[in-house]
Amino acid sequence: LSGVETCIKDIALKRNDIKLCDRIETESMRGSCYGAFATTLHDIELCKKIPKDARGADARNRCFLKFVKGPEEMYVCTELIHEERAKDDCFSAVLDKKRDDPSICVNFVSDKKRLNCYLKVIKHLDNPDICQMILDEGKTKRKSQCRYCEVEGVDYDAEFQKCKKDFYIEKIENLCTVHDKQMELKMT
Repeated sequence: LSGVETCIKDIALKRNDIKLCDRIETESMRGSCYGAFATTLHDIELCKKIPKDARGADARNRCFLKFVKGPEEMYVCTELIHEERAKDDCFSAVLDKKRDDPSICVNFVSDKKRLNCYLKVIKHLDNPDICQMILDEGKTKRKSQCRYCEVEGVDYDAEFQKCKKDFYIEKIENLCTVHDKQMELKMT
């Protein structure tokens, strides 16, 4: 069946007859046909005809992403794509086209991807002052995340874990010192 459907898709494209896509029974192949026409005709509306498959809307979202050329297509990310991971992929595509716009970063769903976005903009503009936007957003309570932005190559997660570990070790050592002093008093 898939060989016949591939043939129908090929004929549809050769004849430039999108109605032939409707004759394809398998949803994924029908979606592939609409996706090919969307690209060929430069018509984002055809992406909406791609059915959700077993993996969600991956094929539909990939079709939408082909139309993201820069910030002017942000509506694709905000209005047409609904899955969180796909939204972040879309915002990343926008950022790849315009790395000097930190306002793109506020749109990311994932905090980690939002921070990575700021880092890319900071590096591109060579402007660590943009770190203030991270703090202003209220997504972080620690200025150390801003230090992460300013120092290229610093792994904030590793830095934070080390700091947390050092804090607990120091706290335990202090408790042990107090305990030792109390034991000394009891023995005298």
